[in-house]
Amino acid sequence: MVGEDAGQLKGKVTFIRDLGSSVETFIDVEGTMIVAVTSPRERQDLSVGQNIGLQLPAEQCVVLTK
Repeated sequence: MVGEDAGQLKGKVTFIRDLGSSVETFIDVEGTMIVAVTSPRERQDLSVGQNIGLQLPAEQCVVLTK
């Protein structure tokens, strides 16, 4: 997750879930939900409704299908 103008993709934070050992940030990118999972140490100061940019290095991505 990067600044709104710095990412390959742009989206809006819709939900943040703190699971203790990890933090899930749900981001709506043009109707597609992307979930970014970070450690609490890596957690950025984001809020629901905030527009952000995303960098998606292929080696760090996992795609799940329905």
